[in-house]
Amino acid sequence: MKPDNILVTNGQKTLKLADFGSAFTIEENTITPYLVARYYRAPEIMLGCAYDTAVDMWSAACTIFELYTGKILFSGRDNNEMLKMIIQTKGRFNNKMLKRGEFSSQYFDNNHNFLSTEIDPVTKEVERNI
Repeated sequence: MKPDNILVTNGQKTLKLADFGSAFTIEENTITPYLVARYYRAPEIMLGCAYDTAVDMWSAACTIFELYTGKILFSGRDNNEMLKMIIQTKGRFNNKMLKRGEFSSQYFDNNHNFLSTEIDPVTKEVERNI
């Protein structure tokens, strides 16, 4: 769910959810780092962990925050920056979750330290920081 999928009538008396183009049953889910629009993507998806309907609750919570405040909760430019923002807000992920994630090694070293990917504002080159 994201704000684009919420329809409200002119009189604001009826609200409908629309566009379930990527909807599927939980038995059909596959591990992919790009399921769900970026700003509403749960950490389990970005890390490549098995997931269930909890990812829908994550996106619903991000959407409610945005509708209430007018701001995007996690507005990262990619999964790396999104994970960094989530860690800054709610703290480190537990090691068990990181061990389960198929893509965790892209974002964390062997000691589970986050590997931040920054773009140098002058050279525009990608820098990797712990």
